[in-house]
Amino acid sequence: MQTPEFVGITPHDVLAKPAASSMPFRWTVNPWRDRTHACFH
Repeated sequence: MQTPEFVGITPHDVLAKPAASSMPFRWTVNPWRDRTHACFH
């Protein structure tokens, strides 16, 4: 699989452990950072 190029954005891999979650998972993934994209507020 090829990695996409991000012009002007530096992608990072981050492990995120939810502080309070009713989900049965120990870890979760949050693909969004700041308000770069996919912000529906």
